Amino acid sequence: MSNQNRPPLWGNFVACADEDLLAFALLMQDNLHSLAFYHITQAIEKYLKALALSIIDPLGSAETPSTQPWIKTHKLEVLANKCGASHPYYGQPDIQNHLKHFTEFDQLSRYPWVSQKLGNGFRSDDIPVIYDICKNLRKDLPINKDDYKLGMELRGYFHGDKSRTSSNSSVIAVTALRNMFPDINELVRGWDP
Repeated sequence: MSNQNRPPLWGNFVACADEDLLAFALLMQDNLHSLAFYHITQAIEKYLKALALSIIDPLGSAETPSTQPWIKTHKLEVLANKCGASHPYYGQPDIQNHLKHFTEFDQLSRYPWVSQKLGNGFRSDDIPVIYDICKNLRKDLPINKDDYKLGMELRGYFHGDKSRTSSNSSVIAVTALRNMFPDINELVRGWDP
């Protein structure tokens, strides 16, 4: 497939991040908090990688940057710094501190030997911060029409085709996410409910 016919690489990260965001909501609904917060850190990481790639190569015409060390990092604050020159929000000290905290918890949820320096994991007051970060990330991505997973699931149909409705499990995930983030429609671009 030529580079002209494939979607931009950053879009692949958006699609995966949307699924992590929906998984976060489902897991929170079922009180599986450690797994839920692991998925939200994954969503933020993938959105940050998508944004960084969209800044470097908005059309996705370059070869995959898999040789770049930053693409393999799990440190949210490092990824945010890649975006900070174009989008100052990600370089703000309070956002950087939250991202460092979220990075630490991401590591704790996978490796029990990681020492905690920034707290005992996530707290309920982190949820509005998570929403704000995700909202900014999806707003700053160069999405023209949101035909990514979250956009399709919030609309309830796929790629502008109202005859193809979302699955029941997705409806449950969207409902769970809407219960956590009442203003969830703000995450989706190019759609007016």
